[in-house]
Amino acid sequence: MESGEIARRRYVTKASLDHFLRTAAVLTEVFDGNLLAGVVFLTIARAGVQHLSLTPGPGGPGPDGVFPDELRRPVSVMSVANFLGLSYETTRRHVSLLIERGHCVRVGARGVMAPASVIRGAVMERLEETSYTATHQLLRTLRRGPDDLFPG
Repeated sequence: MESGEIARRRYVTKASLDHFLRTAAVLTEVFDGNLLAGVVFLTIARAGVQHLSLTPGPGGPGPDGVFPDELRRPVSVMSVANFLGLSYETTRRHVSLLIERGHCVRVGARGVMAPASVIRGAVMERLEETSYTATHQLLRTLRRGPDDLFPG
């Protein structure tokens, strides 16, 4: 691989990692220093609406961009554990903590979901604010491009 291509890959990797770290920092802050609980929460929240279209309208999110609870699907602790590559017990402990703190609710014997009220709440507002800003910064960085920094 030529040096210009290596430099571009490293540039994009650095920008992507900066974005990830900004998001991880706020996730850690919002979930009281527990990054893994935040990751488990986001996995539950996204998995519960993964089957739905992001386009507003019938079957899509409401005017505020949030899907109502009746369209959400509960997810199993095992599916979250498998997706994240965590042990069942570790995932179960984090899910229990999320339920205890009101971030998630148990649905049926085996399911859990992040309700719309939580998605509309302060936790997600803080995450969305940071993610929005960090993503804009990532896009600006990528638009600027590595060619200015690595001519040739």
